[in-house]
Amino acid sequence: MVQSIDRERAVGAIRREKSLIDMLTGAGTGIVASCLFSPPSARRTTMILSGLIMICVGWYKKAKYDQKLIRYIEKGE
Repeated sequence: MVQSIDRERAVGAIRREKSLIDMLTGAGTGIVASCLFSPPSARRTTMILSGLIMICVGWYKKAKYDQKLIRYIEKGE
């Protein structure tokens, strides 16, 4: 019973991590794409940089997520 609770807790953490990664990369991409069509300004530059940072953080978290998922799958076998 304890093992099933631990497994469900781990699966829930994996799902939350996946949704955070999707949010960061999706929002970052949307910000960058929308700012490319706006007139040049300091605000536009700031938003493009923040969007790129969000994309980079999402990619970094995705790499860590993939490693964690592979370890979890290998541990289960």
